[in-house]
Amino acid sequence: MGGFLAFLIIVIAVVAAGLWALRHAGVTRLFQRFTIFDGETGILLENGVFQRDLPPGALWVGPQSAVVRASSAEQFLDVRGQEVLTADRLSIKISVLATYRIADLRQVFVNLDDKGAVGDRWRFMAAIENHLHQAVRLAIRSLVASRSLEELLSQRTELDSELFALIDPDTASTGVELLKASVVDIMLTGPIKRAYAEVEQARLDGLAAVERARGEQAALRALANAARIIKDNPEVGRLRFLTGLEKAGASGAAIVVSAADLIAPAGESKPADD
Repeated sequence: MGGFLAFLIIVIAVVAAGLWALRHAGVTRLFQRFTIFDGETGILLENGVFQRDLPPGALWVGPQSAVVRASSAEQFLDVRGQEVLTADRLSIKISVLATYRIADLRQVFVNLDDKGAVGDRWRFMAAIENHLHQAVRLAIRSLVASRSLEELLSQRTELDSELFALIDPDTASTGVELLKASVVDIMLTGPIKRAYAEVEQARLDGLAAVERARGEQAALRALANAARIIKDNPEVGRLRFLTGLEKAGASGAAIVVSAADLIAPAGESKPADD
């Protein structure tokens, strides 16, 4: 029993010494351990050639292998302040928010211009976003160039669907699935903003003038109707006059009115016209 224990100790010591020697020589660094987490997608490359898709989990790869992994969750790309010209040659700035996810990582890798980015996850995602950013910029220019400023501002609800239709064909072929594209903001540049504000103010002033004219016409019609009623019925005029006096007297002012001015003597007839 003592001999076996001594033999076991010797074997463990030899193995430990061997592992230390290998590590010291850098041999163990040739193998790398990778972990594909839930919510991620991965592919295995051998000498730069696709081998297979990788499910979530851990794996060891050799010196000629590489693992590319990326999040499969929804991602957001904010493209802000793109200055473009409208169809009527006016300069505006437009911002777009794109929602996407990686649907086919192998296809993304095949279409990736910067193949050196596969070893760096953040550089890899930056390369994907750069391609999508360019697609969004081209779509914005196409969208804005076909519309006047007035059309852009009045058709805001239609812009998102057309923008999506312009971007989606370019991203679908690269393994990136576009989920949504939204126009967040349309900003006018300084001179255009002032000019547009003046035009809008003039339009509002015109509408206000029309409404005032309509009100004056309605008031004049009411006065004309009242005048005809008083002319045909003098008693109505006297009653209206008395009502006015009552309201004026409520303010505390002293008012003196002759009864002869209000009530005609009994039996008095209307004077005949000369």
